[in-house]
Amino acid sequence: MVQSMDWRQRIERSLTWTGPQRGVVAALVVVLLAIIVWRAAVDSTYLPDPPPPVGERAHLVASRIDPNTADEAMLMTLPGIGPARAQSIIAYREAFARRNPGKPAFRRAEDLLYIDGFGYSMVEQLREYLIFGEPPGRE
Repeated sequence: MVQSMDWRQRIERSLTWTGPQRGVVAALVVVLLAIIVWRAAVDSTYLPDPPPPVGERAHLVASRIDPNTADEAMLMTLPGIGPARAQSIIAYREAFARRNPGKPAFRRAEDLLYIDGFGYSMVEQLREYLIFGEPPGRE
């Protein structure tokens, strides 16, 4: 005689996983974990602090650049300077020249801090690539 299961036993049995089902779930978890670890190791986006001593575009700069006279293309050869920052440097330089005729806008690297988007780390990164004209009275 076959005993019939009551409703509790049927629900309990339908909610439990069989051995093969548990094995498949465990295999999926292991595979997903391996993918996550591999992606973290291969595709890491580590930013060194402080920036590296030589920028990745240092070879493009043949000599030091004077930000008081450089055009947009020349400024864009500096590490971390794209079209927007180059245009900001030129706009600040032109506005400074209108307010202070005959004076250079940039006498030292720290003068770049007056431009929006430039911080201390950016100035330090650019320092080795910049040259400034002779200070007044020394020409």
